[in-house]
Amino acid sequence: MGTIYASEQRLGKYFQSKESLLRWYLSNAPGKLAALGYLIKHIYNNKFLNIISLGAKTCVLEYLLKCSLPMDAHVVAMDYSPFFIQKAQKLLPNIIAMEFDFFKDDILDVNDRLGIRFDIAVFLGSIYVMDDLQFIHLFKQLKEIGGKQIIDFYGGYLTWKTIMYNLLEPLRKIKVMRKILRRPPLPDCVGKFHGYGRSRGELRRLYTEAGLSLVKETRVGDYHYVAVLSHG
Repeated sequence: MGTIYASEQRLGKYFQSKESLLRWYLSNAPGKLAALGYLIKHIYNNKFLNIISLGAKTCVLEYLLKCSLPMDAHVVAMDYSPFFIQKAQKLLPNIIAMEFDFFKDDILDVNDRLGIRFDIAVFLGSIYVMDDLQFIHLFKQLKEIGGKQIIDFYGGYLTWKTIMYNLLEPLRKIKVMRKILRRPPLPDCVGKFHGYGRSRGELRRLYTEAGLSLVKETRVGDYHYVAVLSHG
């Protein structure tokens, strides 16, 4: 309950109505629309109807996706945050919004409860929070529930720019070096862990260990690496 209260205090003003939510989200994440456009085209080209999105956060992209699909399509948006899910259930009723924690919940149980046979599962920048074992386990479970494809818009892809930044990061923290470069001292705090950066080779290995086959690798908008996967 405390988490919901804290989120309400911080974000509540943006969730007063569907319009205020869409305005806030789209003004702060225009780069996500390229991913949405790619998904819409891909889903129509493959005649998919039932979509599950894991780690959906605000569920806005899933709502816009549902608005773009045939009336009989189902879009299920899942996230660990009860605040986001409760708000989506109230403001975005044309999607199915459900709580789902990558680290605690079982996708097989959720699938049995919904009774929907999914054509495609989607990760819009969310799966990078999981370590290798958790990553493989979830993808294996998605393979077990059937469906045709998974699309992973990977949020922690290591570009050459990111790799170089990470290599130079220790130097950036040296007090003497910052003084020479006339940079202010860094605050005495530890940054919050967000997720795992992975290279193309690492991602290919994880997909293979989960029993999945790569159909396509591409780049879409803000996502430097997007994998379209089949269940082999």
